[in-house]
Amino acid sequence: MDAKNGDRHFSFRLFREMKREWAWLFGSIKKYRAGIALNVLFGFAGAVTGLLSGVASKYLIDAVIGKSGTILRCAVLVASLAVGQIVLQALASRASSVIGAKAGSEVRASVFDHIMNARLEDISAYHSGELVNRLEGDVSSVIGGIVGLVPNTVIRITQFVGALILVLYYDPVMASIALVIAPVKF
Repeated sequence: MDAKNGDRHFSFRLFREMKREWAWLFGSIKKYRAGIALNVLFGFAGAVTGLLSGVASKYLIDAVIGKSGTILRCAVLVASLAVGQIVLQALASRASSVIGAKAGSEVRASVFDHIMNARLEDISAYHSGELVNRLEGDVSSVIGGIVGLVPNTVIRITQFVGALILVLYYDPVMASIALVIAPVKF
């Protein structure tokens, strides 16, 4: 077997292992789907509110320079959207923390159960500090990533698409430049 085939075999094995691990992780937090969906909803609403705040700021500036609208109405709208965005971000952060804590406890208990039920010969190769680190640090990192992955992806996509639509509406040339730059930023 040549090096190229060996690398390909390693890549397929690595991909299968990653797929199995992701399936286990998503299966572990399956019962938290409603909470994650709520977090996605808060994040989506916060992203939309942020975009609307930008548009409202444009109208406030227009009102200040005398183009159109009343300053008071635009200022109240900007302030309301800013407060709404803060509230939505707080709710999303709270939901994420609660879900992360519950899912983390459950996964930590599962890992601890596996450690306690393992044969002594199997775990004696590991230092106790390494086991504690895996139980605390690794589980927290993984749960934080998974609980935050879906909401953050939805938020970023919403922000990008919304900003693109707004820029297309107000200045199509600038939108074209943004589309060229977006893959580099991504």
